[in-house]
Amino acid sequence: MSKPIKQVTIELHSDIRKDYERMSMPCSKYGVQKLTDKFIFCELAARYYKAPTTIEKIIYNRY
Repeated sequence: MSKPIKQVTIELHSDIRKDYERMSMPCSKYGVQKLTDKFIFCELAARYYKAPTTIEKIIYNRY
């Protein structure tokens, strides 16, 4: 039996947020963020087949 649509969407958004947190971690050597937010949004968009603006909305809970 498949999961309800809402549960699948919640899990997808959770996975996107986890990947964003992992990619936006500061570099340990200098204590600054290694990748820009725009680059992270584009990388996640390619990985999850979404538009970068959609990824941004998911990350900042605007959806």
